[in-house]
Amino acid sequence: MVSNEHNPIAERIGKIQAVWKSNMAGESAYKLVRLVIREADLPIVNGFLKLESSPYGKIEETPVVMLTDFADSQTFAWQLCNDWLEEYSRALEQYPQLPWKEHTQYLTKVKEAEPIQQETLLLSVLESFSQSLPSYGQNMLLLGLVPRLLCGYELFEKWLGEFCKILPSHIALLVIDYTDKEVYSTLASSLKEQCVTIRLDSLDMEGAYNDLLTQGNPEDPNVKIRKVMVEMGKAASKDQRGKLDDLGERLLDIGRASGQPSLWLYTYIVYAGFLFRYKDGQALALLDKGITLCDSHQSDSSVAAMSVTAYTYKASYLNYIGKHEEALEWFEKTLDYCLLHNDIINAIGVCRNIITISILNSTQETGSMLLYKLLPHLSTMEDESLKHTDFALIAAFLLSYDKNMTKSGRQDIEERMKRIYGESWASQATMQLQQIKTPKQPNIDEFS
Repeated sequence: MVSNEHNPIAERIGKIQAVWKSNMAGESAYKLVRLVIREADLPIVNGFLKLESSPYGKIEETPVVMLTDFADSQTFAWQLCNDWLEEYSRALEQYPQLPWKEHTQYLTKVKEAEPIQQETLLLSVLESFSQSLPSYGQNMLLLGLVPRLLCGYELFEKWLGEFCKILPSHIALLVIDYTDKEVYSTLASSLKEQCVTIRLDSLDMEGAYNDLLTQGNPEDPNVKIRKVMVEMGKAASKDQRGKLDDLGERLLDIGRASGQPSLWLYTYIVYAGFLFRYKDGQALALLDKGITLCDSHQSDSSVAAMSVTAYTYKASYLNYIGKHEEALEWFEKTLDYCLLHNDIINAIGVCRNIITISILNSTQETGSMLLYKLLPHLSTMEDESLKHTDFALIAAFLLSYDKNMTKSGRQDIEERMKRIYGESWASQATMQLQQIKTPKQPNIDEFS
């Protein structure tokens, strides 16, 4: 928890708390809270919700945010139950004194239940959990629903509206809307006085970040770099290319003068990132110089750790300017580098990029051959280590597009997927593949 009231982040959280309390004053019969924010302010709203779910919260509600995918209205309630209980199981490993005594009982119930139309079971889970809270009978339990993947807002809105009708008086739902596209406004209107809408004006997260970035010893090269980055951000927002280049060269000079190869490499990557939009080759030239620096300083662990970033930037830039085959080659180099250094988590992230390029450019066969390199390394990892990665997406892609996979190989993958993600893993992973093919609905970043 941030306790310094002069900290720019703490100041903004305090502002949210004040606006929230003002809007919620006198409200009691609501079933839904709709928080309307700027997308740029989502990180600070995330911080606010995490704080308020802890013992240090200051509002009179207890929010718990879930990121459960909404594949369909039939199985969503069961999936919510399952995710909720698994999250609590992980929390128990770290905090065994947590008070929900019926957790194990409900974990068994959910695992044994059919996944269809389990809204009543979800209500029972929420009721049992709310009774374990110290604030039971005083605070409203707010179930925040922010699906990572969403198969249609209309279906989701319908589910929300129906579920609101059966909520008890001490439990409500929380959703997040963005000011430039309020997708839940129809639902809010239909619920009338049962919905409370809280609008947060700009929290100036950019200003907060700038304040934080520029704090510290002005002679420290890291502080100098951060200050220049702030100025570069302002120049980029105004499309001032000449000023951006002047600042970029200053950034490189600071990195070079620091005597730290990793810091110098960082300035190449940052400068190149600011130039991506121009597609004139300068970003590529900067990345090439950075990669040369990487290759010549592999004995420096700090540089080696940044190599994946440099390679990924180059692959992403090549894809951005339409050189998709070259992009795949560089993602392959990145994947090979990760596997060589046994960096499996980063390798899985690289594979997601390979999948995206392959699907959007009809090179699935090439993509599946690259992904196949990863499989032997995954066999040595524990299921729990893979559960919160994109392993399911990789598996679904390979099962869909790898023409050379043997029947036994396919069976091994499917059995492991069911063991890790459950029987419904394929439908959820297929939905992820589908969302790569088509533009997403407004993106809501992960709260975890």
